[in-house]
Amino acid sequence: IKDPLLGIYNRKHFFDIIEEKVKKNPDKSFAMVMVDIDYFKNFNDSYGHQFGDKVLIETAGVLSENIGNKDEIARYGGEEIVICLDDVENHNKVFDTVNEMRYKLSNNSVNYGGIEKKVTASFGISYYPENGNTVQKVLSVADAMLYEAKNSGRNKVISSI
Repeated sequence: IKDPLLGIYNRKHFFDIIEEKVKKNPDKSFAMVMVDIDYFKNFNDSYGHQFGDKVLIETAGVLSENIGNKDEIARYGGEEIVICLDDVENHNKVFDTVNEMRYKLSNNSVNYGGIEKKVTASFGISYYPENGNTVQKVLSVADAMLYEAKNSGRNKVISSI
């Protein structure tokens, strides 16, 4: 159920949890956040896969430290991470929480093998049920918001609301 490198949930287990959450309480809203490390391929190509692994591990650590105990986080694939934020009574608060994660990540230096680099990420936020009545629809909107963040300059948060 856990990604062996990052120590956070794997994609399958994450979606099992979220699908069960929707099934048990279909009226409870939540936010889905897609995260993608900016220019991750450059870290691997320039400094090697071990440095890239360190970037992934530290990114997952910073994000994990900044979510609540009812929130869920998982490796979606490659350098993408998905987060489910449980408390969404206020969309501005959700945006501020995610932007704070972005800020903390961008101020974290990754050190490995004598190399020190800053890492940024782009974030897309969507909401259940406002953006869809299934987990997959909500995820699709979060993914679209993520790509809008990447295509408009990276290191930013874009929300569907």
